[in-house]
Amino acid sequence: GDDGGRAGEAGTAGTAGENSDTGHDTVSGVSGVSGAVGAVGVIDDPDRQRRLALTWSPTDGNVLVAGSLGSGVTTTLRALAVRALHAGAHVYVIDARGEQRHPTGWDALAQHAGCGAVVRLHERERLGRLLTMACAHTGTPWVVVVDGLDALRRGLDDPALVEHGDRLAELLAANGRGVSLVAGVEQVAAVPTAFLAACASRWVLHL
Repeated sequence: GDDGGRAGEAGTAGTAGENSDTGHDTVSGVSGVSGAVGAVGVIDDPDRQRRLALTWSPTDGNVLVAGSLGSGVTTTLRALAVRALHAGAHVYVIDARGEQRHPTGWDALAQHAGCGAVVRLHERERLGRLLTMACAHTGTPWVVVVDGLDALRRGLDDPALVEHGDRLAELLAANGRGVSLVAGVEQVAAVPTAFLAACASRWVLHL
């Protein structure tokens, strides 16, 4: 596991939803787990034979969520986005894997007043505008969710998109400028070292 972040090995992410009575997002399957209110998943602690709730808020900083297809990465990212919206942050989503799934699961979030946009990889002009705005942003908290950071970087590895790639690299290297990044990948090895170092939390999900 990755012990460098606030949380390391994570179990299943559960099913993210919203508890309309409390205003907190919740995860099924974590009842009885220490700190489960507002949890987005569960951490296994085999040494102490216990399970702990996986929690996050925008003030905690950048998050990297790694896991193979089907492990719950997108579900976890959506739960984190909901947490950010409840915390009053403005949320933008880059869905770099949207072309692989129909529907993508991000469409409902796009209807929320606090969600600025859900941008897909093929929407090059919108993607460029979002990356430029995020790099320049200061002030009120923004959370930029990237579902498929590895796919996004591959998609921008094109001479015609070199400016977009530069803006992404700038955003990944920045830290503490009013933008928190929540990124999902299949392999941690696909993540730039600068961004990995800037992640307060690094979670690895297992099937």
